[in-house]
Amino acid sequence: MKGLRPYSHEDRARLIRELVDRHKQKFGDNLVGLATQGSFARNADAEYSDVELVAFLNEVPATADWADCVQVWQGVLIDIIWTTKDEYIARVKEVTPDWYLAGSDVLGALINEPLIAEVNAFEPSDARRRCLNEAVNHWPVTQEATGKVLNAVNRGNGSNLGPLFFSMLHHVLIEIAFLNQRPYQSASTALGEAQGFAKRPRGLEDIASLAVNGGYTDLSRTRLAVETVFAGLEALFADERVVLYDSELVLRTGEEASSAPGHG
Repeated sequence: MKGLRPYSHEDRARLIRELVDRHKQKFGDNLVGLATQGSFARNADAEYSDVELVAFLNEVPATADWADCVQVWQGVLIDIIWTTKDEYIARVKEVTPDWYLAGSDVLGALINEPLIAEVNAFEPSDARRRCLNEAVNHWPVTQEATGKVLNAVNRGNGSNLGPLFFSMLHHVLIEIAFLNQRPYQSASTALGEAQGFAKRPRGLEDIASLAVNGGYTDLSRTRLAVETVFAGLEALFADERVVLYDSELVLRTGEEASSAPGHG
């Protein structure tokens, strides 16, 4: 493989030092801060992990306040965000649909440690209500993904069940993160993290076992586990006094629904 090479943490550190120099040359005084993010910043990078940086600029060289520079270089994926401090906080630290994963982001300072510390210390206001709204807004997607799994099970369509099952599990994990107001450290550890959260739906352990051991090909067991975890999520919403379903059909957007009585 030419485009994918194993790297040690020290190897990545060497690449990052070169990237720091290149950013200084490219942006000069426009560069107000630079940081690592992701697995390297957590000191959890593995042999084939990518290198992720965030460059804080006074002015981003694009029409928007966010530019993503992605390139495979020397056998490793380099992903660099060019943005402003305010835009980074709005997209990453505030509660948004991506907060279930992005919200855990911790930066490792390379340039301007006080700025990076300020960004890391940011806490979103009214996080509980906003997380609950995101969970409610995401619920139709989770319902649809669950229905697709049950359709495949009922039709005996085991050959196509895998992608549908893991898509449903992904959406279940999103709901769990928002219901607990806890973002995952990494997509690769989300399932294990969810099993340690305080608010867990009934059936989560069975769903996790099916995923880890490949047991989702057992259609009757999968049907029972999927129905149980879906009902378990409904129960968690009920515990939060959230009304998931309208008694009448009301034509409104997801944003309108999240601000309606009973939703948050």
